[in-house]
Amino acid sequence: MSAPRSIWFRPMTLALGVLFAVAAVVVSALPEQYRPWNFAAFGAIGLFLGARAGLLPALAVGLLSKLAFDLFNYVGHHYQAGYEPSGIVYVCLALYPLFGLALRKTEHPLKVVGAAAVAGVPFVLITNFQAWLGSANNRPLTAEGLMQAYFVDGLPFHRTTLASDLFFSATLFAAHAVLSRTLFPAERVATAGDPLRA
Repeated sequence: MSAPRSIWFRPMTLALGVLFAVAAVVVSALPEQYRPWNFAAFGAIGLFLGARAGLLPALAVGLLSKLAFDLFNYVGHHYQAGYEPSGIVYVCLALYPLFGLALRKTEHPLKVVGAAAVAGVPFVLITNFQAWLGSANNRPLTAEGLMQAYFVDGLPFHRTTLASDLFFSATLFAAHAVLSRTLFPAERVATAGDPLRA
């Protein structure tokens, strides 16, 4: 009996993540009126690859695709302030693969949905805290101003982030489950018993 394949070599999984990453970057070429604000696959890609390919592939594909998107977007807006890549966004996106690690041995849909829902919470907390500190939203530097930054300014963006995280995570994990059962059995998740109960 051969040894199980290392988590670092999952060609179908990596190809699926890269396919979504390329599609997410291509979206930057669309006019803004044709793409919902803050609706993006980058967090879900990190979550998925963290769970199915490992931490390094997740960080590489997720962060590089986001950087490519940001650079195209920045150039497309003629280098306007506010469109340049933001380091804090990359720090927040780097947390998604860590949540993905908790899904390495499960395909349970509720666990995937739960991880996708929770993984975006640090993103909204950290980015809105930074915006509040930098007075980007013109909120006073008080406890009340911070609450306004979170609940008035942050929630509308978080709703879209949450929707995209749930949609793209469900799509990626479902595609992986189908493909690993039909065409790529070597990449099937090793779970005990029924994968829906794992």
